[in-house]
Amino acid sequence: MDNTYFLCDKSFSTASNLRRHARLTHNVENKVSTCRQIKSIVCSEELVSMKALLYHVESVHNIAIEKETKKFNNYEAFKIWKEDVEKKTTALYVTNTGRHGKDLGRMQITREEKDELERQLEKKIPIETILDEIRDSFIDKLERIHLVTRKDLLNLKAEYSISYEGIIDTNDVLSVGKWVRSL
Repeated sequence: MDNTYFLCDKSFSTASNLRRHARLTHNVENKVSTCRQIKSIVCSEELVSMKALLYHVESVHNIAIEKETKKFNNYEAFKIWKEDVEKKTTALYVTNTGRHGKDLGRMQITREEKDELERQLEKKIPIETILDEIRDSFIDKLERIHLVTRKDLLNLKAEYSISYEGIIDTNDVLSVGKWVRSL
């Protein structure tokens, strides 16, 4: 069994030492799998470590892999860097899911997009209006924000404890009219 931590390539004699290192050094809570399988994006062969994958892709498929090592002071700095890279490129950082490539439907919206949606929800703008504005903003490049659903917005409302029952429309006259008609 390979007890090497994939973020820093440190090896450990036991899986429990690996998990302790991940928890204490990288602030990861029991999310380190010591028996993961990584699939080659070229041929779907399953390999047991990132080193094995890199060697496989370079030696079997003759594809040069660019590797860059970065160190972050904390997890928040890593998340900011990750979101920026994912927004600017087709790269996607995925931990141990076996997926490769950019699957927009499974990606998270950026912090800035989330904050903007929160502001709109707090202003009591109806969810349908927010969704319409998002759809209308699509020009030529599909991004994760364009796939936001009603459920995503309801989840944001719950996450930020936003409640605005009774607001039917941003226009007060229309809102009151719709409310009276519903009685």
